[in-house]
Amino acid sequence: MNSNRSKNASLTAIFFLGVLLLTYPLLSLFDQPLLVFGIPLLYLYLFSVWTGLIVLVIFVTQGILRIRQRQPPATKGR
Repeated sequence: MNSNRSKNASLTAIFFLGVLLLTYPLLSLFDQPLLVFGIPLLYLYLFSVWTGLIVLVIFVTQGILRIRQRQPPATKGR
């Protein structure tokens, strides 16, 4: 149950990170007439953020990113 909560919290945080990274004020910083490896800077930023968010979602859903939780030590039965 706790792993589902932490997974949901992580996915919610990734969503808000995506919203923050893809809103107008930040996008306007990258809307410059500059080419990086022949790719416009805005396009490079958009696809990099998009790829990064997808990778983060994969990590969280596959359990690769584990959020350490404090769990009481298991007691041994007699």
